[in-house]
Amino acid sequence: MMKLATWLVLGTVFLAAEAGAVGAATLAAKLAPVPPFPAVCAAAQSAGIPLTGFVPPPPGADWEPGDAVTGLITLHEKKRGVTQWLIRFEAITNLPAKSAKPPQPLVLYTSTGHRFEFDRVPASIRVRLLGPFADADTHRGASPKGGDQSTRVAINQSFLRVGLDEGAAAVIRWVQAARLQGATNFMEAFEFDPKPFSSDRTNHDAQLARHWQVTPAEERAVTGWDPAMDAYFTTVGKTPHLQDMLLKVISLPSAWSVVKNLGVKVEFNFDEEAVNQLTNLDWSLPTNAPTFSLPSHLVINKHPTLDVTLLVTAPRPPLLVCGGVVGFLAENPADEANYLTLRMLSAQRPGP
Repeated sequence: MMKLATWLVLGTVFLAAEAGAVGAATLAAKLAPVPPFPAVCAAAQSAGIPLTGFVPPPPGADWEPGDAVTGLITLHEKKRGVTQWLIRFEAITNLPAKSAKPPQPLVLYTSTGHRFEFDRVPASIRVRLLGPFADADTHRGASPKGGDQSTRVAINQSFLRVGLDEGAAAVIRWVQAARLQGATNFMEAFEFDPKPFSSDRTNHDAQLARHWQVTPAEERAVTGWDPAMDAYFTTVGKTPHLQDMLLKVISLPSAWSVVKNLGVKVEFNFDEEAVNQLTNLDWSLPTNAPTFSLPSHLVINKHPTLDVTLLVTAPRPPLLVCGGVVGFLAENPADEANYLTLRMLSAQRPGP
């Protein structure tokens, strides 16, 4: 059965860890905007990629080929210094269906007895990565050789549309309600799965939902994290060299632990108690929708591997291209000096 944190499995290859949630002060410090290096700015200008400006969508705006979001990846290494890449997600076009029949929707059942459908609308995104770039004054070791690579990724546009922001707002309310009453959080009981739950289970959890005044819309928003994360990780998972970047900040378990555990045991933890709405994030993001932080953790063979915090907002065009994910922090729990950030710099719509 799908526990609420199961969507993290979708990012196993590139995101991981357990250990305490990133502290508010540490999170704010590491998410402080790092300006693009002069070499990044020069490459962006040469490629015609804007580094500032979030174009607000007009009323009723929808997915449109040419919608694009540009982000800055910054890798902090204690031994080598700081390295940057420029990443761009651009909507290409909707993909035609492979058959006359429309794709079947994803159906998920909740432990409270609800049945939710999530449509499948195929689309295509181009992911472009420029870099790496380094600051000659602070970088240690050989200067990296910059490059320009692109790949086309087939994704589900409607899954991106679900987003993560409404689910984050629901989780915050559930946690706060439990704290006020000194009771167990509704999240401890709530589950979803492709198969219906037993009547005993749904009767029990539906009673809990009534007690906490949980709405079907909230349940759908949280359940929708599964398809939303599926679409997002399908995109970033195809990003050239992203896995190599994250391997530089991951704290891997020892070879002995692999032998001792007869392989690799992976444990995921979603820290719902630390989900938060950010009010002082100085990223020049659109102000018409709140931004939330979603901390997640994973343990490999009981070894803290990587702490990850996603930053999400409403997936309105042109931010629909990235599912409303406007950044993340990936941190080595054993050495906080080694970490990686992604910060969205701009978002544009096609036009003259």
